[in-house]
Amino acid sequence: MKSTVPCGTGRSLRRVLSEQGKGAIDYVSCPEFLKEGSAINDFMHPDRVVIGEEEGSPAGDARRRALRVARGLRLVRTDVASAR
Repeated sequence: MKSTVPCGTGRSLRRVLSEQGKGAIDYVSCPEFLKEGSAINDFMHPDRVVIGEEEGSPAGDARRRALRVARGLRLVRTDVASAR
């Protein structure tokens, strides 16, 4: 999810997919916070990464592990709505 999507997008997406018979999905929000003129540097050297997830989400656990291994980052864990 991008940080510019409206709050509630993840909840709506999960509801719609469930209604369509797609089954339960894990939704993880990992928004980017990039400043104009320094986006590449912000992406390559963030001071933190925010991960929004439902409590106990296997997808959230996997995302945290991947980011820690890949970049050695400080991760901020929150719920999906608060991540934006």
